[in-house]
Amino acid sequence: MSHFTGQYVNRAAFTYVVIAMIVIGGIVLGISTFKNHGKSPSAVIYCSPDGTLSSTQSIQSHRSYCIKSNIQSRNAEPNRSISYSFSIVDDEGNTVRDFKISHEKMLHLIVVRKDLDQFQHVHPEFDENSATFTVSDLMFPTPGDYRIFADFVPESAMMGPDGLPLSVTISEDVKIAGSHTPVALGEPAKTATTEGYIIARNADREPSATGMNMLSFTISKDGKTITDLQPYLGALGHAVVLKEGTLEYIHAHAVQESTAAQNGTIDFHVEFPFGGNYKVFLQFQHAGKVITADFVVPVRGEAAPASDPGTNHSTH
Repeated sequence: MSHFTGQYVNRAAFTYVVIAMIVIGGIVLGISTFKNHGKSPSAVIYCSPDGTLSSTQSIQSHRSYCIKSNIQSRNAEPNRSISYSFSIVDDEGNTVRDFKISHEKMLHLIVVRKDLDQFQHVHPEFDENSATFTVSDLMFPTPGDYRIFADFVPESAMMGPDGLPLSVTISEDVKIAGSHTPVALGEPAKTATTEGYIIARNADREPSATGMNMLSFTISKDGKTITDLQPYLGALGHAVVLKEGTLEYIHAHAVQESTAAQNGTIDFHVEFPFGGNYKVFLQFQHAGKVITADFVVPVRGEAAPASDPGTNHSTH
């Protein structure tokens, strides 16, 4: 009888101890939750190889970068300015803080509507304390699906075969609500007219996806060839090239040195990854104003695979 009673007492005591531990643990957890205002500790954010943010670290190391921004929570509306802020995250969960200056800026931001009907090239301010880039007045002119490209050179960038650091281009998508019908890309043309400037594309034949190509443009106004272009971001001209559909990204700079004698023509070396239609956004500066013109350029060669998500290429 006493043996049975002893077992019962021991088991009861053990049960009381377990209950006490659970209660104490709950109190501690409650206090911790209260101190953190009901929020669990923030998880480390990593950049996945597919360019998306993840709570899981990739097997690869320091080969992927992602944009971590506030755009999804901003309720962006067409034709209304918002403050767009973002940081660059690597695949080890680190916020990137050190960047090389590339063409006079720490980072170039390219904003396009996915049908390539809208284009912006802006430069955010950088806060060294938070390692955050901010465009205080970013505006999406119309409804539709947009892609935001961040073009930069990290301090730890790999070196290319030309001995120059390789740039990185990453992107994120944002949908601006409202009625929207995608605009057709348009037909290829050899001339474009904007703000009184006539820009002629010099080409005996269309470029090919089998090697390096030269895109050449001659600029004139009021019947005179322009021979006094001013340097824009350290170059006589910039060309952002995007492929229809997959938005393959190429950023090229004029071959001519900004200090060289001018003859009215600026040239760009461009290597197209696939055949198909591309849109070239050409930018140059004259009389203190940046001018943007665009051309649809068909490229000969094999088309991109149906599963190709689009990649980024920069030519400096």
